[in-house]
Amino acid sequence: MPGAAARAAVQSELLERFASVMVVQPRDASAIDRLLAAAAESARSPALRYELLQQAMRCAHAASDVAGGLRVATALVEGFVVQGVHEAFLVGVEAGGRVPNQAVAAGCLDAAQQLLERDPSAFASVLAAARRIAVSDAPAGLRAYVESAAADLEAVRAAYQRVRAAPHVPGLALAYRTTYLAEWPERVEAVGEGSDAVARILRNKITARTEPRDVVALARAGEQWLSRRQHTPDAIAQRNLSRRAMQLLLPMALFDPKPGVAGAPAPAAGAPAPGPLIEPAEVERVRRLLDQVTEQAIAEGVGSLHFAAADVDRMLITGGAWRVEQGRLLGRSLGRDVATRATTRFAWRRIDCVTFRAGIQSADGLNLRLAVGNVNVLFNWEVADSNHFYFGDKLAQTAPRLLQAGREHAIQLRQLDDQVVVCLDGHPVAAGPGRLDGTVTVYPALGSEIFVRSIEVVGDVDLGTVVTGPGTAR
Repeated sequence: MPGAAARAAVQSELLERFASVMVVQPRDASAIDRLLAAAAESARSPALRYELLQQAMRCAHAASDVAGGLRVATALVEGFVVQGVHEAFLVGVEAGGRVPNQAVAAGCLDAAQQLLERDPSAFASVLAAARRIAVSDAPAGLRAYVESAAADLEAVRAAYQRVRAAPHVPGLALAYRTTYLAEWPERVEAVGEGSDAVARILRNKITARTEPRDVVALARAGEQWLSRRQHTPDAIAQRNLSRRAMQLLLPMALFDPKPGVAGAPAPAAGAPAPGPLIEPAEVERVRRLLDQVTEQAIAEGVGSLHFAAADVDRMLITGGAWRVEQGRLLGRSLGRDVATRATTRFAWRRIDCVTFRAGIQSADGLNLRLAVGNVNVLFNWEVADSNHFYFGDKLAQTAPRLLQAGREHAIQLRQLDDQVVVCLDGHPVAAGPGRLDGTVTVYPALGSEIFVRSIEVVGDVDLGTVVTGPGTAR
């Protein structure tokens, strides 16, 4: 770290550079990012670079910008021998009281990710801070999620240490490449370079996709990933292998095995055509495998909501009358002018699949609505005998109404590349362009009452986003 004399010598240049950065330069980036860029350009003067980073840190504190402050802290530890800057920033933000505990806990986990290899002591300290902040469990589910994420990070750190000790042992690379940030497709498909023949073969199969897709070959690759999962002891790798298998099994599970056969279900709207004809029994077998692997990939905590009496607090309620009875969340609309929503208190960066076990309580069987990301589903429209599926601005409709009053249905929204497929009781009913991320909401309308037994999400939680309402966050 530059000494006091060196830092004093650059004060005039610092003021000049600071004025240029804050006033003269284009303001299409945040003050923190502009200061970070100026620091990177000051490579010839370590003292000036250090002082610019200190100014950036002050800006982050003043703005209570957790992500920006962590970027500055990382730049400091990369350029100078300094200790505890991530933890000191996060503790200062927490003490300021202007940032929700959830966002500070997320910052601690992000900092631990960055410190995982670089500084074992600081890694342990920020993880301990995350756990301490989450003790309040506000919002409900925070403590369980932070504990799960912290345990994952500790497992990844242990995997790094094992890989360094025995870099050629098959399977260890799976844990090495799976992290809290959950960049799972690229990380898992990169497994085994130079040492893992099975993973290399599977990667080649996945890479060699052609259009139209050979759904049979993809399903076979998915089954091999499942087999690989069974022989991998690392829990994080197992979860990510399950998610990869889901994506490979999904195309075959969605398609009509024998198009044109009387009585056979039509393929989902927007779904690509399968390659060869497939026996119906084989499609059903793959669908069972897909259901099995989806269950394996569901994370405990915020990703799995099963309703007991107190668990209504795990949803953010907006309007209407909501209660929990006999393990079910029941919600009733109070009329056209009352917005009635129940939204998960956590958002997701990415969702592979969300499963609602739900139905319509009202005797007339009208209506159940779901919203995930930019996809909005309306079953049993009250105006006509139809169902509506909004994929962004694109509307798809089906008839007749699909849900039966009083019956519990399994409703799934699955991400397949840039398409979202809606499935009802295991069968595709609609598909369209969309992205499953953000908040997850259930609701009735116009006096209807619905029930929800569970919501199960396979995806990456966006812990740093604080949900303030349906479709909104801060």
